[in-house]
Amino acid sequence: MARASAWPSPTAHSSAPELQSDDRDGSETMTNQTLGCRVCRWVTGGFLILYLAALALFAIGHFGLFGSERGPLAGVFLVPLGIPWIYLLDSASMNDFGRFWLGILSPLANLVIVIAACRLSQKY
Repeated sequence: MARASAWPSPTAHSSAPELQSDDRDGSETMTNQTLGCRVCRWVTGGFLILYLAALALFAIGHFGLFGSERGPLAGVFLVPLGIPWIYLLDSASMNDFGRFWLGILSPLANLVIVIAACRLSQKY
């Protein structure tokens, strides 16, 4: 009499990454497409977390939230995330209001580029 196994069948759908068997030694490795997709997700998620943290620190420093003093270097963490757009557009004559929004939105442009590059790399 056959006994039912407590383990799911190998044909059952799971959310595990796609694995392919290597015929030489029987080990399983991730495909390049799955690995690339995972790396893109980590890079995009990390950039998004850094962007949100820089925005929070900018708001705290610029508006003096939580009893902190207002400082001129409130957006210093947004600058590295927004390169090259900060330097390209800063040379244009902008008033302070335009520079304020340039500092906030230039890292968002880089985030959109990273997401687009990840989606394009998944197609090929």
